[in-house]
Order: sequence, then C-alpha cells, then structure tokens
Amino acid sequence: METEKMFKGSPKYFELTAGEISNEIYHSMNFPTRCGFKCIKCALPGSCGRAVGNLLTTDQNIEILNKVKKIGKRALVIMGLGEPTAGFSLVKPVIKAANDREFITIMFTTLYDLDISQAEFYQDNNVTLFISLDSLDKNMYRSLTGGGDLKHVRRNIDVIRSVYRNTPEKIGDQKIVRMGFNVTLCRQNKDEINLIRDFTTEDEIFVVNPPMKLGRLENLAAWKMLVGDDEGYEELKNLARLHSDTGGQSSLTKKRICGYCDLGTANDIDGQILFPCSYARKSGLWLPNIMDLTSTQFLKLSQKLKVLMHQLIQTFGITSSCPVRDEAFFQTLMKRLKELKL
Repeated sequence: METEKMFKGSPKYFELTAGEISNEIYHSMNFPTRCGFKCIKCALPGSCGRAVGNLLTTDQNIEILNKVKKIGKRALVIMGLGEPTAGFSLVKPVIKAANDREFITIMFTTLYDLDISQAEFYQDNNVTLFISLDSLDKNMYRSLTGGGDLKHVRRNIDVIRSVYRNTPEKIGDQKIVRMGFNVTLCRQNKDEINLIRDFTTEDEIFVVNPPMKLGRLENLAAWKMLVGDDEGYEELKNLARLHSDTGGQSSLTKKRICGYCDLGTANDIDGQILFPCSYARKSGLWLPNIMDLTSTQFLKLSQKLKVLMHQLIQTFGITSSCPVRDEAFFQTLMKRLKELKL
C-alpha cells in the first residue's frame, strides 16, 4: 500500500489522531517581528487600516493560549506580521508555552534569520515549518523578495533539513512530516513550479498558492505586474490546485475551505480579534479584544463568526478555498462585520 504524506497539524492529521475534527483547532497569533524582505506579494506589510493599541506582552500571549486551550484549540499558527526567525525572542517563549500545553505550532517563515540553536528549538518544541520559497533562481528570488539572498536561504534550508531529518513518523500507512515549502505563484515564477517541487524531498510537503489582494498587492500596478488580469489569476489558481500536495492551502478541510479560517480563530498584535484569519487585520475594527472576553464568550463569538461566513458562502458562493483570496467574498464579509458590530 502506498504511503500517504501529510503535515503534522493538518486537519487530516487531527482526524487521524483524534478520530474526529473539532470546529475549534487552530488559533493564529500575529507578532510584531521585523522582516528584512520587501516582498511584492506581502499581505502584511505593516499598515492594517486601523489604529493599533498596546502590544501584547509575552504573559498576555500565554494567557491567550490558556484561554483558547479551554475551548479545545490544539494548534498555534504563526503567519506574521514579519519574519518569526528575526523576532525569535518574541515567539520563543510563546512556542515553548504552546508545546508545554500540548499544542502543535505551525510557523510560516523565510528561514532568513535562522541559526542552529533556533532550528534545534523548533525541533524540540513540536514546530511544523512552512518555508516560503518562490524561486530557485537567485535573481528572480532577489526581485520577488525585494533583496533576499537565495544562497543564504539555501544554507539555512540545509541547516533545518539536517536538524529535522529524524522528525518524520509513521502512523499506519500515513507518513507525518514537519516541514514543507510554500510557493506563491505569479507570472514571473509559474514556469519554475516543477523545479521547486523537485527540490522538495519525500519528507516535506509542497504547497502552492495564488497571491492574495491584500497589503502591497492592493496596489493595482503591483497586482497587474504579478498576476495580470482576471484570466491570469484563474490560471494561477488552477496551477496551484493542480500542483499543491494538499490541493490548495496547507490546511484544507473536507469542505475545501482553509482550516485556519474554518476551524480557527485569530488575534492581532494588540489582542484585537481578527476574522477569518490573521491576514484580515482590518477586521479588528469591528471585533472585540480577546483580552476582554472569557473563554466561553470567545467560543460563542467564534461560533457566530463561522455561521456568518458559511451563510455568506451559501448565499453568494466562493471562488477560492481561501476566503481572503476571493476578493468579492472577502469584501462582503468585511461589510457584514462592520454592520453587525460584534
């Protein structure tokens, strides 16, 4: 029987190990980490369309972990704001606390500021890594990242591969891995997709996504440069579905919706609740602060938000497994949040 590969922390993983899927698995946290890149695709370049309050302390972040654990959360997701390996002192104690509470951490990273001690910490603290790798051509990599050094990143990939070499495990006929590569497709790199896939080993997941029209790509000129017209975007979406090991986003559910949205909750660097995921920073304008809610209140709000999202999906439909990547749907969702003032 052929071995199926999945990443530790995916919806399939939790179904395999727990026997069922809860509606509350993931909690995403933004951290105010710096990033030396200036990626054209960046959905979280800093501005969020609202005034940001006092930054959460480490103790408050750990308090949030305790709060979400009470409602059944089992995974911490770190997608932004900046590069977590560059803000290691900020994320380290929270990742350690998550591991102590039997959470899996899923972290998205360029690996740019990785060192051996960080790599060993991630290995020891149950961290699944998704590494952004949009090109294997040094000039294209530099162009897409706004100055990134591919040779430096390749060295750090070698480091993490060495440290993580014994992390894959078998459960029945399933191979569970803790590393993957995440490619954001665009006009400039779509012809490299097979080359990057071949760079991925049998102990790693390969995930492909089209860009999202947030952050720097809200600029029409930048969007046209990376994506082109509507037909070009459809091509990128189709290529992503075809080539991604998961059929789309890293955490697709059986409903074909991103699990970080459908089975998740999120908070920003000041504690404002975000929906449908941590990329939707503007949603904090219309949602309460997680520090002001009890676990029970937070669960009720999460349930209400998910009902709203699925009502809109049934009413208007959705053209992407990622609610944020369907621009019309996402704008409708933000409008409803503003009207409801939850």
